[in-house]
Amino acid sequence: MAVDTRIRLKELASKPERFVSGHRLCAGCAEGIIVRQVLNAIEEPVVVAVATGCLEVASSMFPTT
Repeated sequence: MAVDTRIRLKELASKPERFVSGHRLCAGCAEGIIVRQVLNAIEEPVVVAVATGCLEVASSMFPTT
């Protein structure tokens, strides 16, 4: 018997935000939306490392992060 491991968007919306305001990504940026949903889906404490690019530059602006 298969185990249902699907996560529904309504479940993610009720979890506390991990990718919070202060970043400089555009409002409809796919990277920001994807990172937000992935971080909300992860149960454990997590450390994220990304290569230099749009996401890294826009989400690591001192002193707003």
